[in-house]
Amino acid sequence: MGDKLDKEKGRAEFREGRRRRRGDGSSGTNHASLDALSTHEELDILKVEHSRTFSSQTCALQDLQTQEKDLRSQFEVAVWEKAESDIMLGMSKERMGSLMDEVAKLRRTVHEMQQTSAVAQGAGAGSGLGGCDPGQVLWTVF
Repeated sequence: MGDKLDKEKGRAEFREGRRRRRGDGSSGTNHASLDALSTHEELDILKVEHSRTFSSQTCALQDLQTQEKDLRSQFEVAVWEKAESDIMLGMSKERMGSLMDEVAKLRRTVHEMQQTSAVAQGAGAGSGLGGCDPGQVLWTVF
């Protein structure tokens, strides 16, 4: 029962405070229509504020949805480009490995040709040097 009295007292204090804010110093119940009018005015103000807030939040939500859509598109493009670059990287590594093998093979071939040439020149000249300067390089190797 004490709770009911506290609630009634709180409501009366609330109405009295509203009357003071309006400048209506009376505390009688003969101003019930003014209380109702004031309540309707407050309700209208709250409706307008709610509408503005809702509109603002709706615009913000639409902006965020547009931004999310753009970011998703950018992310998809980045993923696609990364996949392409990964493929190109793999192909380049394979090509580089293949070229390195080819270079090693060519070096061996050049070396063999130099040795064959040195042996042939040495056998033809009789002196072993075939008239070549020992400091002269016969073939240039990378």
